Amino acid sequence: MDGTRHEGGLALRGGETVAIRFSKWDASPHWAYDGCYLGADEFGHWVRVPVGARIARPGQAFDNEHESVVCLPVETGHVITTNAAPHKIRHYVDVTTAPMWRRVEGVATVAMVDLDLDVVERRTGRTYIDDEDEFADHQVLFGYPPELVTAAEARAHRMLRLVESGAEPFATVAEEWLRRAVAGA
Repeated sequence: MDGTRHEGGLALRGGETVAIRFSKWDASPHWAYDGCYLGADEFGHWVRVPVGARIARPGQAFDNEHESVVCLPVETGHVITTNAAPHKIRHYVDVTTAPMWRRVEGVATVAMVDLDLDVVERRTGRTYIDDEDEFADHQVLFGYPPELVTAAEARAHRMLRLVESGAEPFATVAEEWLRRAVAGA
């Protein structure tokens, strides 16, 4: 095996740059950052976002202060970020549309629409759904279709149950990808 994985017709190679691009429902840009492709498993494609990586959206930008890995599931609507300690948030799950892969000027790029709802697991053990107020506002502002609202709410509650129960990849799998990313740095 040559270490190449295929997604959306793309050949993804370990170590290559992956551009991660979120937008809002109206196609306006949201969070954007680059990472390094690590590999894939049954949960999706894993990307390292190293310390110092620039994470930006219109009106806000910062450099990543802790090692992180991002899991981009193949067909489902969520993106998982796992942060290294001492970051206060262990897991952060963005509820999104399904990630779409393509090459943009030779760079593997994955894009999805951020649907506002997030599942947050803090290092204290507190786990909750965040941004429900933003989700309610955007249903009106952007005119989310009713089936999108239902699916996003169901996805958020499913992810909350998985995180709270310690199901994979939240128990050990994400931490192992993070350990490998840091070790390979």
